[in-house]
Amino acid sequence: GGGGGYGGGGGGGGGPVSSTRLYVGNLDFGTTEDSVRQHFLRSGDVQDVYFPKDGDGRPRGFAFVTMADLGGAEKAIQDTDGIEFEGRMLKVNCARPKGGGGGGYGGGGGGGGGPVSSTRLYVGNLDFGTTEDSVRQHFLRSGDVQDVYFPKDGDGRPRGFAFVTMADLGGAEKAIQDTDGIEFEGRMLKVNCARPKGGGGGGY
Repeated sequence: GGGGGYGGGGGGGGGPVSSTRLYVGNLDFGTTEDSVRQHFLRSGDVQDVYFPKDGDGRPRGFAFVTMADLGGAEKAIQDTDGIEFEGRMLKVNCARPKGGGGGGYGGGGGGGGGPVSSTRLYVGNLDFGTTEDSVRQHFLRSGDVQDVYFPKDGDGRPRGFAFVTMADLGGAEKAIQDTDGIEFEGRMLKVNCARPKGGGGGGY
């Protein structure tokens, strides 16, 4: 017993964890089933680790890990999502059932609805003590940074967000994958393509 009263723990993920099967994305291609199993054993009992392969038998860069119970699954998400593992930032969440449930998740994982259309990124939810230089260093892990712009308010104080311009679309796309939803200086970053000034202001 004693499992009760624990329900909405993560809460952020849209309520309690509904599946013991976790999707683990952004794995390095050299990562092994065994190293993933060891990593997830820190959070609870691991029942199964499955590495999908492509037609040539090469790993596809993600895995499914089945934990023994929901508590372990929830702890594993908290312990590993957004954490660096073998040089890559892991993306970990409940594996979606094959049937329905695919919706709602699209935007995030699906590359934000198609290819990145701008090298200029909006970076939100920054700590007010964060500096231009620390943001530049953080984004340099994903590619060449052309420009970092910190808008200030009338009193010259930072407004809690920045615009980072990457050198090319590939770097911009990688930066979104690497940094969106990741904790940076104590805050969860929100990173997406900066909307053009004219239209497109709506959704945001």
